[in-house]
Amino acid sequence: MTFVAILSGVVVTSFISAILGMAGGIILMGIYAWLLPVSAAMILHGVTQAAANGYRAFLLREHIRYEILRTYVYGALSALVFFSVLQISPSKAVIFILIGLFPIAALFLRNAPYLDIQRPGTTFVSGVVVTAAQLLAGASGPVLDVFYVKSTLAKESVIATKAVTQTLGHVLKILYYGFILNIVVDDGSLPVWLFPAVILFSMAGTRAGRAVLDHVSEGQFQVASRVVVVLLGAVYLIKGFEELALF
Repeated sequence: MTFVAILSGVVVTSFISAILGMAGGIILMGIYAWLLPVSAAMILHGVTQAAANGYRAFLLREHIRYEILRTYVYGALSALVFFSVLQISPSKAVIFILIGLFPIAALFLRNAPYLDIQRPGTTFVSGVVVTAAQLLAGASGPVLDVFYVKSTLAKESVIATKAVTQTLGHVLKILYYGFILNIVVDDGSLPVWLFPAVILFSMAGTRAGRAVLDHVSEGQFQVASRVVVVLLGAVYLIKGFEELALF
């Protein structure tokens, strides 16, 4: 049943992310953290989301804004170096509380001045902050969303460019947990067949969501994003505090 829940979650969350450009990642991270040890959850989530986001970027490749990506990469690599020096590894409680706080914090920061991904300095900061969030909590969709609120990009460009940066972040997460921290998942929680399975299921969900995206208006896109992230924040905050109560 654990693997059925994992694969079902992969399809549904990939579908959601393909439409909203976010939210699916933090839902899936919550599912993985609920069912698996932290190290296994981080690595499997990285593989799943790298595949889903990479495929989404491919499907929307003509909308990718490459001028944003160059500066973002420098920020992302800076965050990886910082974490590699400190060797940080979060607990389940920290993961749930952070992914619960991210959507709420994002709502308060939506109107913050200068948080526009099209500004070079802000793009670098985005790379640092979003990658740090991914390495700490596994997912960072609402945090990344903050940097796109004030942009003038169409929804297709927002989703396509986010997909590339998220793919990078999840690859760095796999590198960090699997190689830099030298965490080897050998406890049987992740059978080998599960990795290609989550990749295929994520691509199926992404493909289905891409077909729906063209029928979603800009207004619907913005409203749905806000509602989803608030609900997610509340659920994961409750779960995080429940985890703390276990100690």
